[in-house]
Amino acid sequence: PAPAFSAPTPEGEELALKDVLGKVTLVDFWAAWCRPCRVENPNIVKVYNEYHDKGFNIIQVSLDRPGQKDKWLKAIEEDNLGQWNHVSNLMFWQDPIAAEYGIRAIPA
Repeated sequence: PAPAFSAPTPEGEELALKDVLGKVTLVDFWAAWCRPCRVENPNIVKVYNEYHDKGFNIIQVSLDRPGQKDKWLKAIEEDNLGQWNHVSNLMFWQDPIAAEYGIRAIPA
């Protein structure tokens, strides 16, 4: 099982993984500044659109830098990622969720 976590949404509300689980849930680690992440986002959108009605959900955990919430939000909008849930502590590589999951590179 995936380790439990919660973090702030773009709106500032706390969201827990358990609240967004589907039959299959992708926990995707990314950041607005990560070029490979941004290149992969259209593929994630395509898979989501194809399988969401069958129980597939996504929660994206952003490793964006402190003070750069605006860049995170702009990337969500530009990459058409608004269909699913997003969280970020805006702590860059010190993010506790990334540490819990052993994330050392993104996208993951």
